[in-house]
Amino acid sequence: MFGLRIDEDTQDWVIDSFFWAIDNHLLTPSTRAIHVTKSNFPAPNGPHQEVAQALIHAIQKHLGIENQVIVAAPLNGLPAEYRHQYGQFSSVGGTWQSDGTQALITYYPETITQRRAFLSTLVHEVMHHRLHVTALDMPGGPEAEELSTDLHCITTGFGALQMQGAEEAGWQGYLR
Repeated sequence: MFGLRIDEDTQDWVIDSFFWAIDNHLLTPSTRAIHVTKSNFPAPNGPHQEVAQALIHAIQKHLGIENQVIVAAPLNGLPAEYRHQYGQFSSVGGTWQSDGTQALITYYPETITQRRAFLSTLVHEVMHHRLHVTALDMPGGPEAEELSTDLHCITTGFGALQMQGAEEAGWQGYLR
């Protein structure tokens, strides 16, 4: 249809993942496309950490997990001007980790100027949390976690944002 060639195993994984999304209420008849608007993503003008925290809360509301504790914190690492020289660090926009009680999402503060890329990163990281609070194991298991996370950003309505964010950041996402 679009000139893409997808092998049969990947097709099966995508179909299984969509059924998994339905079973876990990530994809429902009321799932809507979530566009970048102030009403969908209200955030104050202020320090990056306050903006990130407000955006994370808005994403949580869209995913129905606003009661979960997710804390935003700047990611300490190489300065941006040096990061491109180290391939393993160049595409990391943020991280997610959880102790089972609360989660921590980290991000590079300077990426806040790329609004869609920054928001897309936060959506991806919050999606990690949403996927980890499900009862069923995802198709593909832990090896496919990054791919599943990107795919379920789409099944929950954030697909256009993810594509715009990846384009703004200059990469294609994990699904490519």
